[in-house]
Amino acid sequence: MFRIDADEIIKLTVKLEKLNKSALPSAARNTLNNAAFETKKQIPIQGQKKFKYTRNKGFLKGFSTVDKASGFNISKMESKAGLNGSKDREVVDNLVSHEKGGVLNKSKITPHDDARTGNSKSKNVRRKNYKNINAHDATPAYRAHKGTRNSKFVAAVMSTAKSGKKHMLMTNRSNGKSGIIYRLKSLKSNRRTGKLSFSLDKIYIRTDSKTATTKAKGFILASKNVAIKQIPEFYKKNAEFQIKKHWK
Repeated sequence: MFRIDADEIIKLTVKLEKLNKSALPSAARNTLNNAAFETKKQIPIQGQKKFKYTRNKGFLKGFSTVDKASGFNISKMESKAGLNGSKDREVVDNLVSHEKGGVLNKSKITPHDDARTGNSKSKNVRRKNYKNINAHDATPAYRAHKGTRNSKFVAAVMSTAKSGKKHMLMTNRSNGKSGIIYRLKSLKSNRRTGKLSFSLDKIYIRTDSKTATTKAKGFILASKNVAIKQIPEFYKKNAEFQIKKHWK
């Protein structure tokens, strides 16, 4: 909750209290929401200042979110600005570690060379981001099957086909985390011979490395502080709007 001591603001509040009973709550609610949206706006700006390396300008903006204040009970009004954990929990957890200081998850997904639009590793990836892929973990089927490597791999492909998913994950035996993401392009079975034919694309490599720690960067706190300084101006604007709206 904010507190404003400026004489002009106090006079505006007195005027609001004399108007329609919704005037003051509306001004307060809109002020809180203005502050939240200003914080959201500042997150990518402050992030650019706090991180040593340059992030894509849309990265932090894409993960920033606002929960707006609502209702007419000022004592219960609350607006929030921060990071959207439902979008990508792993990324957001790492951003929170950057904000407060803590442990970073160093696992990463990189495009396989086969998934690029050209022979150069600098070429763009033609597949969508891994986070949008719901891959079937076929590793258990591969390990459970008794036979040659080829027959074990066929068992993994069959397991993926039965799951109804179009992508297959095969993890490393040593840690169960690193591995390759495949796209199942086609799958056919010869009814006469019983032989299975399929076509796969390697699209991503998942690697797992040791965790690391980072110092607090406070880019969200810095964003909040910028917004707080503007609250008196937000309140003045919203109060004057309500006065013009209800004044008769």
